[in-house]
Amino acid sequence: MDNLKIFSPSNGVKLCLMPYDIFKTSVVSINMAMPLETRVEERAVLASLLRRCCAEYDDMTKINRKLAELYGAVLSSGVSKKGEAQFVTFSITCVDDKFSLSDEKISEEGMKLLLDLIFNPKLVNGTFTKEDVETQKRLLVEKIDSEFSEKRIYALGRAEEEMCKNELYATKRYGKRERILSLTAEDVTKAWKEMIEKSIIQINVIGSNAGDNICKEIEKRFENIDRNNLCEIKTEFVVSASEENYVSQKQSVKQGKLVIGLRAGMTDKDDNNYAIHVMTDIFGGGPYSKLFMNVREKMSLCYYCSARFVRSKGIIMIQSGIEQENEEKAIKAIRQQLEDMKNGNFTKDDLENSIKSIADSYLSLKDTPDGIDSWYSGQYCDCGDEKFVSPEEYVENIRKVTSQQVQAAAQCVSIDTIYMLKSNSEEGEE
Repeated sequence: MDNLKIFSPSNGVKLCLMPYDIFKTSVVSINMAMPLETRVEERAVLASLLRRCCAEYDDMTKINRKLAELYGAVLSSGVSKKGEAQFVTFSITCVDDKFSLSDEKISEEGMKLLLDLIFNPKLVNGTFTKEDVETQKRLLVEKIDSEFSEKRIYALGRAEEEMCKNELYATKRYGKRERILSLTAEDVTKAWKEMIEKSIIQINVIGSNAGDNICKEIEKRFENIDRNNLCEIKTEFVVSASEENYVSQKQSVKQGKLVIGLRAGMTDKDDNNYAIHVMTDIFGGGPYSKLFMNVREKMSLCYYCSARFVRSKGIIMIQSGIEQENEEKAIKAIRQQLEDMKNGNFTKDDLENSIKSIADSYLSLKDTPDGIDSWYSGQYCDCGDEKFVSPEEYVENIRKVTSQQVQAAAQCVSIDTIYMLKSNSEEGEE
């Protein structure tokens, strides 16, 4: 499995060293996962707050100066949702050590900076400052408002909320706007302490300097942190829809947004994963898919129409942009394509095209350190070495999927929720 080395520098911490000397850059990422149940908003604020300063570099000017010293290294952070866990990720991309001018350990210095930002932040009397927290709250609310303006993103989020309204998955990755506005510096500080003590953590180091000595530096950062009470991350899987729900909403939009949520028949993230992945791809994964070729091209019922498999939750989300007078026709056409999949009405070429597309996409991840980081970060809530799957191993299993398995997977799929975002007037906005 590549040249992956795994260490455990502290309880619930997985350090993955991936020594590659073929890239011009190296990447260090720190990934922290906690349940979506509590403090979602605080951690969303922390994602940007921790990236901007720390005790040693207490403003952005000093941070940027340090990044310049590291040959123009780039810091990034983000918040995502996978299954019913919230993921807070911090990373730094540096010039690989072999390109330094004076044999500097650029990636090691970058990793130390990243660790400083997370574990030694700028605190005053043991608390984040009100000014810093208020600034990041405002920026986070602006980000949420911008997503509201992106109606394709908004409609998908609303469909997930309606489909999973009795499940933690309905929680948005940033949490609730109103609660963000109510947060105090003390709230965010408490969440930071909880995150470094209780979160499930994976640290990836990718580059020519991904050696064993890095483990000692990371071990030092956890020496005085009590990590004996880790959080537990579980995701509820609903095998099939108990009933089909329809929800519509009106806003100022010109183009209707149709989202259909399907239960994929899974009991956990590994249940029939490969067959469902291929089935979803044939159904709505690309320009060769049934949704694209038929609903969009032949019937001209939509501007776009695709399906995405969310393995971490066992659902499939269909997204389509339509004229709202075509709503009934579009839903009927999508249902028909799904029935065709259930009846095995797809060709050998359909299967081969899908498998080739998936294989090309996954194997290309190894072309960049960011791709490698993304791949292994996506598996970090799995426990133990044996749970890691390389892109090659994943593709090998995809290539074994048969037409019969694809049809059987389709037969387990059920429509749960149909969500339609309509225009509230003749004139609106996209």
